[in-house]
Formats: sequence, structure tokens, C-alpha cells
Amino acid sequence: APPKDETLREELFQLAQKMGNEYLYSELKKVDPDTASRLHSNDLRRIVRALEIFTLTGKTMNEKKSETRGVSKKYDCLMFGLSLPRKTLYARIEKTVDKMFSEDLVGEVQKLRTRKLSLTATRALGIKEVSAYLDGEVTLSEAKDELKKNTRRYAKRQLTWFRADGRIEWIDADRDVTTIIDDIVCRI
Repeated sequence: APPKDETLREELFQLAQKMGNEYLYSELKKVDPDTASRLHSNDLRRIVRALEIFTLTGKTMNEKKSETRGVSKKYDCLMFGLSLPRKTLYARIEKTVDKMFSEDLVGEVQKLRTRKLSLTATRALGIKEVSAYLDGEVTLSEAKDELKKNTRRYAKRQLTWFRADGRIEWIDADRDVTTIIDDIVCRI
């Protein structure tokens, strides 16, 4: 994986706050026009990552990717994905978020906020929504509903990402664990 530098990343995010996303996007266009052409100017996380890689390596995203192409795989592996009907998945998300709040998510976020959190951490699911509640921007109920909505969206994006990977064999997870294990063993 390309190198990472949390300090540099934080500086780039702060520069975006000060100068605007468009400024960083224009900087990316100068050093890596190919990557910039594939990104929206508001996709700050990916713009920052591309600039971080270029700053640390002097290479564009494509140049870094081509370095790893053609490298033989170290292991021959099978990949399995567990899929649930959307309705079941969303019901589990609702239940999990309710449980998180009943187990003092608010208190946990209060403790975390006493530390210096990175910009990425402050945007994490749960922290962002509860912080809005702690800052008096929303009610507790609104924070909970927002976390449920954002978690559903995140799950949907994850599914889209993983379903695009043709190496993954999908297994129906809406069954008992023993049946799922048997299904996997039969495919090995």
C-alpha cells in the first residue's frame, strides 16, 4: 500500500478548510490530472489521499498502482461475502444503533472528545452524530435517527464496493451459522 502520513493528511484537510475544496482539487489537477479527472471536486477524502501519495512518493496514483500490477499473488485464496436481504440488514442496523445508545455511546463520545482526535476520527460514524447532539445542534432522538440513516448509507456503499469484486463468492447469511459454515466448506 502507498505510504501514509497522518500529519500531512491533517495539513491538507486544514488547507481545504482554509482555501476550499476547489483549491486542493486544482492542485491535484496540476500534479495528477488523470486521478483528478476521475474525482469530483467535492470528494475531499480521495483528493487529499492522492495529494498525500504524490507528496510522499513523487508518483501519481496510476504510477503507484502500476508498480503492483504483474506481481504474482503470494497466496491462492477464496473470498466469501455474507449477504442479507436489505430489510434484514437495515433491521439489524436499527437494533445495533439502539443498543449502542443504551450502552452509553454518548458517554463514550464525551470521553473521546477530551482527546485530540484526527479530522478523520471526528467524522466517524457515531462520533459525528453524537457530537452534534453534545453541541446542542440536534436532539438525542435526531442524533440516533441520523446515525441509523448514515449507517444504512455506509452499508449500502460497502455492498456496492464488494459486489464489484468478482472474486467474492456470495453466501446467504439469513440462515443458522451451521448451515452457513457447511455452505462455505462445500465450496472449498
